Amino acid sequence: MIRVVVTGPPGSGKTTYVREHCSAGAVVWDADDVVKAICGAERHQWPGYMKTVAREMRIAFVRAMMRVVCPELWVIVTDETKARDVAKQLNASLVEMPCAALSSARTVKGI
Repeated sequence: MIRVVVTGPPGSGKTTYVREHCSAGAVVWDADDVVKAICGAERHQWPGYMKTVAREMRIAFVRAMMRVVCPELWVIVTDETKARDVAKQLNASLVEMPCAALSSARTVKGI
């Protein structure tokens, strides 16, 4: 079973990294994609309340994924502290994307 949480600052390539590394059919949580599906807005055009909605949806999603068997799960979380918490909850690996000035992602084991 593959479980990975990817974190990093905005624009660091989290979504690109996941798309390049996940298998076809993998379950991927990306708040940007979820909110776009709900209200059609891009990340920097979200209505003010959507940040709260997206956070609450992620919490519910993580709770649900803790109770099911999923062959491959990827979760994108911008905030590093929250990403570490999600990784612990899901018993997942944590991949930290560097800011644009740095060169490569770092995988943190044992989360």
